[in-house]
Amino acid sequence: MKNGIFAAAALVLVTFPVAAQAQAPVIPSGQVAPQRAPAPPQMPQPQWVAELTPEHLKYLDQILGYWEFRSSKVQQYECQFHRWEYDSVFGPPQDHKTFAVGELKYENPDKGSFQLTELKEYRAPQQQGAPPSYAPVPGDFLEHWVCDGKSIFEFNAPKKQLIQRLLPPEQQGQAIKNGPLPFMFGANKEEIKARYWLRVTTPPGNDTEYWIEAWPKYLEDSQNFHHVEIVIDQAEFLPFAIQVFDRNWNPYAQPPVHTRTAYEFKNRKTFSQGDFALNVQQLNLFRRAFYEPSIPSGWQKVVEKPEVAAAPQQQQFGAQQPRGVQNVPAGLAPRVTNQQTGIPR
Repeated sequence: MKNGIFAAAALVLVTFPVAAQAQAPVIPSGQVAPQRAPAPPQMPQPQWVAELTPEHLKYLDQILGYWEFRSSKVQQYECQFHRWEYDSVFGPPQDHKTFAVGELKYENPDKGSFQLTELKEYRAPQQQGAPPSYAPVPGDFLEHWVCDGKSIFEFNAPKKQLIQRLLPPEQQGQAIKNGPLPFMFGANKEEIKARYWLRVTTPPGNDTEYWIEAWPKYLEDSQNFHHVEIVIDQAEFLPFAIQVFDRNWNPYAQPPVHTRTAYEFKNRKTFSQGDFALNVQQLNLFRRAFYEPSIPSGWQKVVEKPEVAAAPQQQQFGAQQPRGVQNVPAGLAPRVTNQQTGIPR
């Protein structure tokens, strides 16, 4: 993926009629029932969904419930992250194409800052059998975006533009939570279950983490990724790693397409509402990350108003390939071992 997952979550805003799934109201006699909005296009159900046992689904529901409870307590959040981008089509088939270090900040419900502080690109080995090298990418401005709740600001260094994307009124105040990736902040169990097919994929013997795969149910989400792997640590019960598989990911193609982006979150700090660990001075300093950015010297500001984009056509690559999932007792998660797609450590 060319952009950060959080930039994608903020820029591509999708609203699903979850409330429409409730029981339809009774229309009094003589009145015409209001027309309901057409249901959003759905993706084919993966084969493994029908193979999940009641025990597995109960275990999954417990994890989602704990995660939702813990996530609801987070008022402010900051961390450093490492990012590996794999591009087996336009980059090396096995090694990561880029490696980046960055900083992430969030304030509930709709303020966020995502900024790379270091970026390195793949360089092929000079000799056969030697490991590849990674050269720093020069420049004062790497990937950086800010969301203040009403607009999203993106630094576009190649064009020397600070792009301000105005959010429509109905999406202000929920831009990050209701983006295509509601996994990092404000996890809501019912919303996640409504939008994604889910399964637990924790590797056997791993007693300190919970691994969850999420596959999009709707076409809109499928335009952003094929599926996502979330790793939740038992201590904090928050994501400490996320792997986003590109929408063209296809391990069955010849040659296989393993394009994906992996994140690992480090030095995480969370604060709850009224947390005395964050005094007024520290809070004001923290919130500076969400102010409207100043225009760098020699750059220009571009303001983009909200637009309603047409839905892209559905991808032909479905999710019906065999995945090797087996029925397992509660607490034991099925997982397909694949060294080529593991999250780097």
